[in-house]
Amino acid sequence: MARINRHDLYYRLIDISFVVQLFCLAQFFVRIVSGRVFLSGAAKSVAVTAFVLSILIPAILIFCRFMRDDFSEQLWQKTAGSVLKCLVILPVPIAFFVSLALATGTIHIPPGSLLTDSERTTGAINGIIRSMVVLWLLTPALFTFTFQWHRWRASR
Repeated sequence: MARINRHDLYYRLIDISFVVQLFCLAQFFVRIVSGRVFLSGAAKSVAVTAFVLSILIPAILIFCRFMRDDFSEQLWQKTAGSVLKCLVILPVPIAFFVSLALATGTIHIPPGSLLTDSERTTGAINGIIRSMVVLWLLTPALFTFTFQWHRWRASR
């Protein structure tokens, strides 16, 4: 059996991560369309395992510089730049659309809600924390998709 060198392993792990993240994305959309929020049994185990792998594999690959050859290092540099730009730019349109939805009344906050000021502050802090966690969870997927995009573009 041929021995796999670390550079080939890097690309294989990126490919595996890409497939796992596509599976997670497909599973997410199926759950939205079908209206089933909670999974049970084996489907839940597969979904949780895929979710953990979709975060763990890219996180390891981001830090394992010794596994990259010169070409993958160049791709990594391009990917890091692109992901950083996305992380800086993406909150702007999201904030715009949320503000637009609030202004047009699509999202309605009742004026006489029963929340006290401290509950609103706690809710706002929890919202910020949740947003940061979601951003943290989506960053490896963004990195993997962007790396594959740059890899595809370089192969053309």
